[in-house]
Amino acid sequence: MVIMKAGKSSKIYAGLCAALLASALNASPAFAQGATDSWFGLPLPGPATDAQIVRDARELPPIPSPFAGTVPEFDGAEAHRRIVDIVNFSYEARDAGDPFWGRMTGSPSYNKTIDYIEATLKSWRVPGLSRHVVPFYGPERLPTAFQANVVMLDKSGNEVERLALQSAFPLRYVMTAGADGKPVLGAQRVAAKAPLVSIGRGNLVDIATRDLRGKIAVASIPAEPTPFYSEYRQIADRAAAAGAVGLVLAWSTPGNMQIALANCKDIPCVNLGGKDGAFLRALMARAEASPARELVMELGVDTEARDNKTTTILVTKVPGQSAANNIVVFAHADAYLSGANDNASGVAILMSLIKYYSKQKNKYDIYFVVSPGHHSNTQGSKPFVDLNPQVPAGNLLTINIEHVAQRGIARSQFGFLDNKLPGNYDEDPQTYVFMNADSTLREVQLSHANNEKVAKIFRDAITSNRLISPARIVQSTFQEVGPIAQGGGITMQHVETSLLYHTSGDTPDTVSPVTLEGNALFYKTLIDNFSKTSKEELLN
Repeated sequence: MVIMKAGKSSKIYAGLCAALLASALNASPAFAQGATDSWFGLPLPGPATDAQIVRDARELPPIPSPFAGTVPEFDGAEAHRRIVDIVNFSYEARDAGDPFWGRMTGSPSYNKTIDYIEATLKSWRVPGLSRHVVPFYGPERLPTAFQANVVMLDKSGNEVERLALQSAFPLRYVMTAGADGKPVLGAQRVAAKAPLVSIGRGNLVDIATRDLRGKIAVASIPAEPTPFYSEYRQIADRAAAAGAVGLVLAWSTPGNMQIALANCKDIPCVNLGGKDGAFLRALMARAEASPARELVMELGVDTEARDNKTTTILVTKVPGQSAANNIVVFAHADAYLSGANDNASGVAILMSLIKYYSKQKNKYDIYFVVSPGHHSNTQGSKPFVDLNPQVPAGNLLTINIEHVAQRGIARSQFGFLDNKLPGNYDEDPQTYVFMNADSTLREVQLSHANNEKVAKIFRDAITSNRLISPARIVQSTFQEVGPIAQGGGITMQHVETSLLYHTSGDTPDTVSPVTLEGNALFYKTLIDNFSKTSKEELLN
């Protein structure tokens, strides 16, 4: 049995994280390198990691579509190579020292992604390709540096030793307003050095029954089967309102991944990966029982808020035989951290669809849009609609392709290996394995799910492509397509959110070429079947 660590060299990664956390803010004493008496003999958690998933000879392959191999443009291995290329732009940002690394909209790594997509489409001689500079619809506040150190004191308050937790990654910071009500622009810093208090999972009861005043709150967040639907989004506001001066979200994830989830505003807030989080909890328990030691933590986050930013989108218009209706397909190019599934997978599939449909005689105009996404203040489809205001009225179908091809991952062993809390995070506290299916939390979010004619087209496409078992179609609209949905057309996405969502573990190794091809075939089925009907026929 072998532990697979996806992504680039862990030595490069560890060195970068150590350098960032040691020197980005406030020079501090050298890191402790091994278990010492200062840390009660606990083994140190070590560097940040990518995904840590157990592989063995019993691993089952993903289930292919019945139509696999029928459309050369949808080759999954080729699409997967594009994901590797795109994720490498994130790694370049990480290795260059970008503390909030990934492919954030308007950043150099995002621009490289757009350049790469454009160059690839041009090499295929795709007609109708255009590039547009578009605005942000308001200011944006991003972290520029951060620190997360545990500091051991003696009972006189003298520092004994300190340690940087290397998986630490800041929460996303929302804009603040000044006394005049206008957004505060420029550099801002929030910092705290304070004792720690455990707040359980950070729910309302946890916070109401603890004294958080003047302390850094530590919430233990389960990530099974996905963090997306947990209460983590509200914890920072709750903790700050209860008097906390800082917040740590300690995730129960495999390895020591960096995690980009949740928002914060007025206090320093960081996420911690699984090993750092388990180490911190064990350290807190032992320090509380020690008559000779006191544990505090230093948190600091520097941010910069900027206005009047611009970014770039790509639009490929494939003309049809009739202008009565149109079909629009989106995939956002931005990403937190590695971003292989979210959303290099969507971009890779979008490119496959462009390659195919640019060679076909299509009934309706089809617009393929590489969008700036929703992680920044770019409002999803709004830049495209501003450039093409005629599209919503005639829009029959809009597809948003977003994190769709990650392997299913399941926990095979629950809890710590020896069923004890302290001292076991140096082994993997949770063992995860790949399944032979997609991520479990996958659903079709459909604007007209209650329309039986529309729902039948989706059910048929799902079952014929073996996409979901059982099929789940829910009535839903979503942020990415809001402006285009005002035309009353059908909008859909079928996202999946595994425990690798918005983490450094979202690497190309966890995305399946088989599922990439299967999704492309599913979207083809939808586009082809909707092209046989019309907006008037379906919705009137």
